[in-house]
Amino acid sequence: MTQTTRRSARRKPARTSYSSSKKKHPYRVQRWFATFFLALVATIGLGIYGANKTVLNSDFTTKTLTTGDNLNTITTQVQKNVGVQTGKAANVSTLVSRAISTATAKAVVTTAVADVYTNTTNQIDFTDMDSAVKNALSPTSTGLSSTITTLLASEILSRLHDYFNNELANRTATARAEYQEVAKGIHSLIIPLIVIAVVLAVWLFLVAGFSGFLHNLGWVGLVAGLLGLGVMQLGQKLPMVDTLTAKFGDFQLVAADYIAQTVNHMSGYYIIAAVAGLIVLLVTIPFVRRANR
Repeated sequence: MTQTTRRSARRKPARTSYSSSKKKHPYRVQRWFATFFLALVATIGLGIYGANKTVLNSDFTTKTLTTGDNLNTITTQVQKNVGVQTGKAANVSTLVSRAISTATAKAVVTTAVADVYTNTTNQIDFTDMDSAVKNALSPTSTGLSSTITTLLASEILSRLHDYFNNELANRTATARAEYQEVAKGIHSLIIPLIVIAVVLAVWLFLVAGFSGFLHNLGWVGLVAGLLGLGVMQLGQKLPMVDTLTAKFGDFQLVAADYIAQTVNHMSGYYIIAAVAGLIVLLVTIPFVRRANR
């Protein structure tokens, strides 16, 4: 009897401790349920924010396409294509190179980007390009008669204008269609996500308390950042990306680089969210422990 009584006495504190633990965390399941779904909403929200700063931002697109290797690639490709179209006129490659400088290509790309984001069709200003061609084909530069140089300049300028107008229209139409589809889908998500985020945040605050709310927000930031980062890195390797860049024909490499830079920028936002979440998580640990005593 004595031994049985002692064993029973030893077991009672364990049951009391379990009961006490349940009282301290009565909403544990709800707390983590709200945290998980809030992290998913945050992941999508960060993606929308990143998209608005990159693919839906004309300044980002203009800068990406008109700097560094992208501008050089565009310029070289345009020179090559126009050179083929203009035939085998004397010194045609030199003339085309003079007519289509990086400055000319930048002006054309800037116009095209503006057409995409404003959903308009702006007329290309060929003034500088025409002047460059005429100067390159002047009697002084070529040693030819003014009649021949005038005819030659007219032929090359006609080819240049046709190429830019047709090529610009085709590429711009493709890009505009992609932009309109993406923008429409993303903007339709903003209000529903805000409503869901507010509901989940209020729910989390009610079941977790102030310190627990802050602590779990740290988890939200960390999970959303890591999840979004993984999705971005995996997404750029999907076959649909190659299909999309193939639509841009001769400028496929430029389109691929644009997507890569977009992914890098958006990944940066997810990294910031993950680091911020980790910091909040670590800072709030003592407060959560104190509240659970």
